[in-house]
Amino acid sequence: MKRRRALGLVAVVALAGAGAAACGSGGRLVLPVALEEPVPAAALRYPEGFASHAAVVRGVATLLRRDLALPVPDHVTVYIYSTRTVFERGLVSDGRLPVVRAAELGEFAVGVGKRGQLLLHDSGGPPAGPDWLRLVAHELTHVAQIELAQGEGRAEQWLAEGMAEWAAFAVLERLGLDTLF
Repeated sequence: MKRRRALGLVAVVALAGAGAAACGSGGRLVLPVALEEPVPAAALRYPEGFASHAAVVRGVATLLRRDLALPVPDHVTVYIYSTRTVFERGLVSDGRLPVVRAAELGEFAVGVGKRGQLLLHDSGGPPAGPDWLRLVAHELTHVAQIELAQGEGRAEQWLAEGMAEWAAFAVLERLGLDTLF
């Protein structure tokens, strides 16, 4: 069973590499990431353990689960958009947001966490960069919050954002990249 999951992850990572080119041409990369098994501690070394988008999501999810006890779901679909325009369209088509709300978010947001989904605008930086790691941690925290609340929109936004930002910096701190204080 573990061997099959490992092969599945290899396939997902290979698809991510192949899809990265597609992201440049079509502007959208869809990356299903399985998170059933935590990443071994030895693989969580920065930056080696965070070389691809899938590895970043798996590593951050492991830290959120293990160190912060957040209920990150076992499967997350990550959508990566290459431009703000494609990101805004993705918020509507992939995230099922109303057009007006997508336009509002498209002006300032770089990511949205929904139930089982991360919708992220990637300006082309390295997947292991601190800004990308912080973004993934922040949005995965929102996914965990939705799991805890058993649905979206059941918490005060300021509190949800504050917790997501705290969790993001806790992840960066555990990787030795930044601190909240």
